[in-house]
Amino acid sequence: MSRLGPNFDQFVNNPAPLHEAFFQDPDDVLWMFSKRYNHLPSFLSGHHVHFAGGYSVSFEMRDRFWNQPREYPYISRDENCEEIFIRGNDQIYLLLFAAYGGFLPKALFRFIPAMQIWEHRVLNLDPECYTRNGPVERITVRAVDVKVDSKDAYLLVKIAGECSCHHLNLVDGRMEKMFNIKPEIMTIPNATPIRGAVLDGKLHFFYGVNDIPIDWVPDRLVTLDLATGEGCEIPLPGGTPPFINEGAKYTYLRKDGVWVHVQGHIGPAEPTSCALIYTLDLNAEEVRWRKSYMTSTTTTYAYDHSRDRLIYVDEVGVWECLSYPPT
Repeated sequence: MSRLGPNFDQFVNNPAPLHEAFFQDPDDVLWMFSKRYNHLPSFLSGHHVHFAGGYSVSFEMRDRFWNQPREYPYISRDENCEEIFIRGNDQIYLLLFAAYGGFLPKALFRFIPAMQIWEHRVLNLDPECYTRNGPVERITVRAVDVKVDSKDAYLLVKIAGECSCHHLNLVDGRMEKMFNIKPEIMTIPNATPIRGAVLDGKLHFFYGVNDIPIDWVPDRLVTLDLATGEGCEIPLPGGTPPFINEGAKYTYLRKDGVWVHVQGHIGPAEPTSCALIYTLDLNAEEVRWRKSYMTSTTTTYAYDHSRDRLIYVDEVGVWECLSYPPT
């Protein structure tokens, strides 16, 4: 573990409490996008966490300095819309969708680092992609981890009692509903998919139970065939990560098929706190949790696929941690 530079707080006025981060290669730049919690009485749930209307700030890994932040206008003034970041095709995307009334994709944007702009992309929606429901039924949408150069993105969607998998072609913008996830596959009723990964034609995901907060189930991994939606729930042997609520704060899929789960804070955000990292080798004959290593307490993570290192930003600065074999 080595320190690469200072924290970004001194370069940003009124820094946001939440960020999404991505590492861009070959530019060798860490990008961070702000996300803020807004209390909106007219919003059906009374709050909205969003990026649009926020800022981006970048860290030059070679020269080890922060660039000036760039402010962005709102993508949509519709308070009942939400956004989700998607990483794939070696680029960064942002999908805008309705948060109530069904899964209703609105717009797709691609980030252009050289110009620091979000480019509007055409969405070609298959009619079956829309999933409508009652106006007060909130939906949950999760982006699935894929290899960084994958031109295919996948979304796990939960609305009312129905879970489904959707495919998004990041090149032509075509989105389609692939299949409904059979409820009997998940042994706990009314479960919500929360973390997923796609590797070699298989969809792997963990689910959670309850609503507020969602409690993930770490000892059961669902594996489905992407072509048919058929599959089963697999019990994982051995110990499980001591992560609470929705599990890992950050996940990524390495080129070798190892799925990495980073916990986040343990206890107060103090310099003595640490973050546990657990891995799953999805290529293994027997998939099981393995404890990998620990980092210092952090707020934001990004994975550098080309160098197999985890970049993270905490209250002290920017750090890198090379991958180590699990214990």
